[in-house]
Amino acid sequence: MSNAVVLGFSGGVDSACAAEMLRRRGHEVRCLYLETGSGEAEAARYLEKKGYKIIGLNYSCRVGEIDVIAEKDGFAAIVEVKLRESSEFAEAREFVTRSKQAKLRRAALHWLMTSGTELQPRFDVVEIYTGGREHIINHIENAFE
Repeated sequence: MSNAVVLGFSGGVDSACAAEMLRRRGHEVRCLYLETGSGEAEAARYLEKKGYKIIGLNYSCRVGEIDVIAEKDGFAAIVEVKLRESSEFAEAREFVTRSKQAKLRRAALHWLMTSGTELQPRFDVVEIYTGGREHIINHIENAFE
């Protein structure tokens, strides 16, 4: 049995569960993104370039959804992705309301309890602005507690 497993994320819960099961069995999991046009996939690629290991993409449970879960330096970054054309009206991070933050906390707690991870959770926001020739991406670590 190979020690490296390639797993394609389609954005569903099944992919995230399969990846976690394989990691628990000692496999190294490398994620490929099938929905290349999505903001979540773009944020995940950006985070990987910054040295993060993607654990989950579009994790969903009965209490909420997490766009991206990424690991680095002992932290599990619970990432909310906000895609906007520009910041003219408001910065993308401003759309992560208190209500959305509460839903993310509940979904993160569910993921932490079911994943068996010992990583310290942290809530980040990735803003993606698509209005120019190139996308502008901002990663805000510890965006809220």
